[in-house]
Amino acid sequence: MNLKKFLLTLLIAAALTFSVSAESTQTLFTVKFTDVANSTVDISVNTDTVSGVGGMDIALYFDNSMWELVKNSAKCGIKKSDISVTDGSARIIWDTAENAELPEKLITASFKKRDKTADISDIQLVVNDYYDNTVSMNDIAYQVSYEQTEKVVAVKTVNKSAVIAITVIVIVLLGGAAAYYFLVFRKKSSKH
Repeated sequence: MNLKKFLLTLLIAAALTFSVSAESTQTLFTVKFTDVANSTVDISVNTDTVSGVGGMDIALYFDNSMWELVKNSAKCGIKKSDISVTDGSARIIWDTAENAELPEKLITASFKKRDKTADISDIQLVVNDYYDNTVSMNDIAYQVSYEQTEKVVAVKTVNKSAVIAITVIVIVLLGGAAAYYFLVFRKKSSKH
C-alpha cells in the first residue's frame, strides 16, 4: 500500500513538473507603447524567444476610426522579411527552413489619434500562426502582454534602393579605375 502511494505521489510530481516546464517554454510577445495621452503613440512588438521559431503570421490590427498609421512608420525587424500594411493592419508573414535567429524587436510603428477617446485597446496584436522550426511545424505556445514605456526605438531597416545605388557606384568607380590603370600601363609597356 505504501509503495502505491509513493508511486502515485511520484507520478503526480512528474506530471506537475512537466506542465510547469511546458508552460515556461511559451513565448511572451510584449507590445510596448508610449503614453496614449499624446496625439502620436509609438509601438513595438517584442519577443523573448529568438531561436527555434520556424514561422509566424502576426499583425497589429487597429480601429481606423480611432487611429491612423503614420505613413512609412511600420518597420519589420526580421531579416529577409517585410511588413505588409493595409487599411487597418500592419502584418508580418515569415517562415524559414533554417535555424534563423529572430531579433528581439519584431515590429515598430507609429499611430496618430483620429479621435480623442482612442485607447491602446483599439490596437491589438493578433498571432494568426506561430510554429517551431521542426519538420512537423508544431505550434508554439504564446502569451501577449501590453506595457507602457517612456520611449520606443524604431527598427533600423536598410534602404534597399540606396544599397543598390551605392553598389552600382562602387562597381563603376572600380571599373573606371581599372580601365585607367590598364590604359596607363599599356602606354608605358608599348614605349619599351
